[in-house]
Amino acid sequence: EISQCQWQLGGRRFILSEVPVSLWLSRGEKMLRPRVLRQSELAVRWAAQRALTPDTIATDSEAAGQHLTVKRSSGRHFMYSEDVQGRGLRLPDSGIGSEVQMMPMPASQFMAACRQQQFLADSSEPHSGAVYFTSRLDDPQLGPGAAVAVEGWEAAIVDPGATQHPGASEAYPSIWIGGQGSTTQAHYDVSHNYFAQTHGRKRFRLWGPEHHWELKVFPDAHPRARKSQVDIDTTSIPPPLLDVTLEVGDALVIPAFWFHHVEALGDISVSVNVFSEAGPKLAAAQVLSVYEPASLVLASTQGDILATQFQRTVQALCSLAGIEDHNFLRRLVESRYDLLDHVSPSSGVSARQSEVLQEETEVDYSKFLLPEFLEDLPNERHTTNSAVTVDDIVAELDYTRPAFDRLVQSCGDDKTYCRGLVEITLCHLVELWAVRTVQAAGVEKLLRDAAACESR
Repeated sequence: EISQCQWQLGGRRFILSEVPVSLWLSRGEKMLRPRVLRQSELAVRWAAQRALTPDTIATDSEAAGQHLTVKRSSGRHFMYSEDVQGRGLRLPDSGIGSEVQMMPMPASQFMAACRQQQFLADSSEPHSGAVYFTSRLDDPQLGPGAAVAVEGWEAAIVDPGATQHPGASEAYPSIWIGGQGSTTQAHYDVSHNYFAQTHGRKRFRLWGPEHHWELKVFPDAHPRARKSQVDIDTTSIPPPLLDVTLEVGDALVIPAFWFHHVEALGDISVSVNVFSEAGPKLAAAQVLSVYEPASLVLASTQGDILATQFQRTVQALCSLAGIEDHNFLRRLVESRYDLLDHVSPSSGVSARQSEVLQEETEVDYSKFLLPEFLEDLPNERHTTNSAVTVDDIVAELDYTRPAFDRLVQSCGDDKTYCRGLVEITLCHLVELWAVRTVQAAGVEKLLRDAAACESR
């Protein structure tokens, strides 16, 4: 069984041959481009299960004495927050986007609310907002029937080899239910995603990871990390590389790190997906396990040279990663921070950050030193100066080359994907090191000061 679809890349239209997902996945290919699977074997089988229809889901849930934990948005957009409070890395939520509340609701009431949504992407926002539900299929809220209906879901794992890695994340199926117009803001996941439409319709717009600068994701320390800050429908951004509507029985394979903006169509949409481990994510995790060079740790005790030293460290990272970009920090700041509150000229930090700054006017950077870097250093090296060059830092971080090589190798021959993946990983690493140097409240100021050093 062979089907075809069209998609657009760089203004040209291509025809992609497609095979049932169970056959395609068995090849173990490195699939880093999205693929639409019309009438996918798995999706067709799941769509035929009565247990995955809206009315049966409602009946099973209420028969089990359950309520659904529903998300209600003040508009049609849903943008979920990362739970990073426990790690001490969180910036205050700037309130950008629709406000999302969690509330328990009988499943039949939720389904009725979905059917009452009468707006589309180009219509005005309703005062009543929108509702959405998502959970793992083995969630007791759904009753026992939903998980049984997708037996054999393991066939939807995109890269079975990656799931065997000792550090691999668990693969699992989830369900997504929303009314007409309910929209998940453009974002990327670090796992591969097999997404099947079992009831209603759903529109997907996708961009490759190389478009992360234009899509302007929130900073890593922000609760909305990995999500785009821009309004996809009104902002001037590159057109999506894939714009497709899934009908019942269709599926879409979304590789890790691909941005996707998702809109439910029709009176109610039910979808099932499987997240599974991805080789690029495992390779990126190795890069993110790298610690700051000792020269940067020491510079954190001397605020007058910290920005200069941070800029040189980032330049060294770009060199090691094979990225020729002498304005990397400037692009990071423009992409991730310029749409947030502006920096106050008087305090040097934004209004968001002033809420979480410590009371003292000067930050004691010594409290952030990593002792493991200092224990083996001779006393005379416990000071540093601006003479530490980019070449010095490259030599200090030379041991990271194998990690960057593995990151590139995880992309196969897809150089466009590779460039985007490496840049996103570097953004993660740079922000992580900035957080560990000055804590979340001081990251924006440090990055802006360091970016200013690029033009000197």
